[in-house]
Amino acid sequence: MVRADGVTTDTIYGALSVYLLMALVWGAAYLLLVTLQPGALAMDPSRHPNHKMDWFDCMFYSFVTLTSTGYGDIVPMTAQARSLSILEAVSGIMYVAVLVARLVGLYSARRDNLTAGHGAR
Repeated sequence: MVRADGVTTDTIYGALSVYLLMALVWGAAYLLLVTLQPGALAMDPSRHPNHKMDWFDCMFYSFVTLTSTGYGDIVPMTAQARSLSILEAVSGIMYVAVLVARLVGLYSARRDNLTAGHGAR
């Protein structure tokens, strides 16, 4: 993405893949955290009675946090869980902001090059 000269479908697919991989890595981090610190993430007991956090729950929480959706049914309870949640939310927003800026920059540069080349003829 950083070295790309233009916007192609491969560029966009690559950027989307990185975004999804970010969510998976954060989800694995949450799973590690709840394994080492049970109760670091708490689920609403009225919606999830007698349920312990598992892989799917950590992935769900990761995607909800990365996209800043924040449904609120899983809540970080410890300082470590809150810190990871903050880092993930900020990295998700920053990734999208930088990605969109980069794609617009590449598109604009390509359009300017095409316009400059057309005007010289």
